[in-house]
Amino acid sequence: MLPCLVLQCAHDTLEAPLLKLFILFTAMPVLELMLMIEVGAQVGVFNTIALCLLTGFVGASLARSQGAEVVRRMQATLQRGGLPAQELLDGVLILMAGVVLLTPGFVTDALGILLLLPPTRAIVRLMAFRWIKARMEHGTWRVTPGAGAYHAQWSPGPEGAREGQRPSFGAAEIIPPEAAPKPPRPSPPDIIDA
Repeated sequence: MLPCLVLQCAHDTLEAPLLKLFILFTAMPVLELMLMIEVGAQVGVFNTIALCLLTGFVGASLARSQGAEVVRRMQATLQRGGLPAQELLDGVLILMAGVVLLTPGFVTDALGILLLLPPTRAIVRLMAFRWIKARMEHGTWRVTPGAGAYHAQWSPGPEGAREGQRPSFGAAEIIPPEAAPKPPRPSPPDIIDA
């Protein structure tokens, strides 16, 4: 009852980004602590500590083996001349799993181990690719000339923009990235003999 009341109060008073931070840094540790106390009451303090150490050890060994496998796949993709986008995202997910496994607790250890298992990581990777694609589809690139180079900036489309309509950036022309002009090549420095 009390955790629900606290979360409802926090939701009513905090904005969405602050609510996420509140959940991450306050609600999650409280949940972990409550779970550890409950497990400790059921199986004993030393067994609870041993279980935390065991999940950390299993997670660390999984992170090491999965990280090495991703590096091998990345090298093979690069040698074939491909772009290792899937491998890079796998590497980021393994890194996130390692960070989550560093925090003591059963919920975070379970999340970390799930991120380290290839089948569940593939599901998370697919969801991440869909999220990235959805964010990129309705945005635009703005290319502006600057001090000796062109500067490109990605901007998400406005919430109310209709499909196919490009948002305007004032006088700047909106062009796709592949048609953007290339920055001028730097000239070699002049050599002055003294």
